Amino acid sequence: MGDDNMSIKCTVTTDLQTKDKNGYSGIQKHVEHDKKINHTNQDIVFSETQFNQYDKSPKTRAAIDQWNNEHFKDYVEEHDKHQREKGHAERQYGSVKNYLKRKKKATAVLTIGNMEVQSKLMQQFCPKTSYQEEKLPDGTTHLVFKLKDQNNQPIPDNIAVAKQFYGCFNRALIKATNNNVGWTLKDKSRVNVGDYLHRGRYATNNDEMGISHIHYEVATFGMTRGGKKRAAHVTNSLNQALVSLHHAVTGKYCSGRDATKWFRANMDQFALKCLEDELHKTYKVPQNKKILDFERKTKEDKAVQTGLSMEQVKSNVLFINKY
Repeated sequence: MGDDNMSIKCTVTTDLQTKDKNGYSGIQKHVEHDKKINHTNQDIVFSETQFNQYDKSPKTRAAIDQWNNEHFKDYVEEHDKHQREKGHAERQYGSVKNYLKRKKKATAVLTIGNMEVQSKLMQQFCPKTSYQEEKLPDGTTHLVFKLKDQNNQPIPDNIAVAKQFYGCFNRALIKATNNNVGWTLKDKSRVNVGDYLHRGRYATNNDEMGISHIHYEVATFGMTRGGKKRAAHVTNSLNQALVSLHHAVTGKYCSGRDATKWFRANMDQFALKCLEDELHKTYKVPQNKKILDFERKTKEDKAVQTGLSMEQVKSNVLFINKY
């Protein structure tokens, strides 16, 4: 077997949140920024913006609209019919779009590793001439690609090295958040993340003073459990989408908090595997050599967003990609 002692300890962070506003700055193209403007995000390295990848296509927007219609059309029609019968035509939604307009929108950020991990990977896979050290405001140093010479002219060889390196992160981040990622259950049936949390538009960011990450919009679908006063019904609540996904995979109900922890633990492990696979393929690393070693975040870690015990992680149903 390969020497695990040489592998790099690496944390992964899956951050989910809901916002009231339509859209959000996370998927704005950094190339649209003007360097002369005093941006709120001071950490953008504009020379590396060229390595970001975006999907803001009309096709993706249309696919999300269709997905929402499939999941909420019957509910909206039933609601509107009920309001008309009660003589409250003004309370009708009129369309799925109008129904969702009033609801919060879910967004997510997936981050694999940190600047220290990125610097170690650059040292391992990139020529020494392709990068240089740079000091962060907190006094620590990290490596950045040297993309221009003293005369401010592009260095094609180094740009090619950076493109190959960031390509590994782009592919891993996009693959890990794919709608077809999920679980194959014991009865051979399939549950995909995209059945309940459906990725829409996204942007990978490789040009910020931090490790590569992906921002993406999430369309959500879940079922309420129902009770004496009200029957179970569909909802776009992020919490209920996570609870419904957890139930579809495990057959058990749990709280929104526990479902979130469970989802993050699965996503974090899988995302690391995606990057490991990409690095192996791109840099022709022998299969028995481990490059990255999953490190669980500690409570002291400021970036902590998740964290289950290894026993809990191992007891989860296997998280498998469709590929």
